[in-house]
Amino acid sequence: MNRRTILKRPVNEAGGTLLESAAELILKTGQREIDIKQLAKLTKVPRSSIYAQFAQGHDVKEAIFLQILNGFLAESATLIGSALTTIDPSVATPIERLTAVFRATLAAFKQNPLFGKVVLAHLDLQREDEIPLVLQIFEQVDQLISAARKEGQLAPEPAARLADWKIRHVIFVVARGLLRAMYLESGPSVDQRRSGQTKAKFSEQDVEVEVLRVLQIYCSKDAAKKVQRTIEAIRTNR
Repeated sequence: MNRRTILKRPVNEAGGTLLESAAELILKTGQREIDIKQLAKLTKVPRSSIYAQFAQGHDVKEAIFLQILNGFLAESATLIGSALTTIDPSVATPIERLTAVFRATLAAFKQNPLFGKVVLAHLDLQREDEIPLVLQIFEQVDQLISAARKEGQLAPEPAARLADWKIRHVIFVVARGLLRAMYLESGPSVDQRRSGQTKAKFSEQDVEVEVLRVLQIYCSKDAAKKVQRTIEAIRTNR
């Protein structure tokens, strides 16, 4: 069994419970490589059972993280697919469909914040095992950006200066930074505590709005107006 097979292997109900405990341990220790002895103690599952569940002849620590990543990205893909099926492609513009993809991606973190935090903290796109499912989402976004460009829904500037994948990269980098601020950096700093100030936290709506505002930068005037209507609807529903 190769590494990609491990990535795609379904997680059964028992494995899901172990994965949740493993995710909590990763967040607690700050290390993606789990101490199996510690996980066994936490879950009261024998180490032999953990190895049997995840190892399959490979490094069990690596396999556990890949299962968490696989589970989260699979949920994201499902949410994206559901969002797109509610939009009639013969009526909706590529930018409107792109907006739906971004909102569904962000919704995945709301649906599964535990796995989402692990992914935000430890996803490494330089590793081959972690690329396939992420690339599926990236390719989908790139295709929609390309379609928007062909239909004149991108602004002459700055979109003309950037390739489709670079526009997608900018938006996802902003989204990742905002999500990290929201989920991983929620506490006040030492200086803020000393001064009695509280650290303002990003809300889910804040993240959605700011990501869409970045998308607007690359939109034509007409497309930007449609994105703005979505932003106003998000703000109204706070």
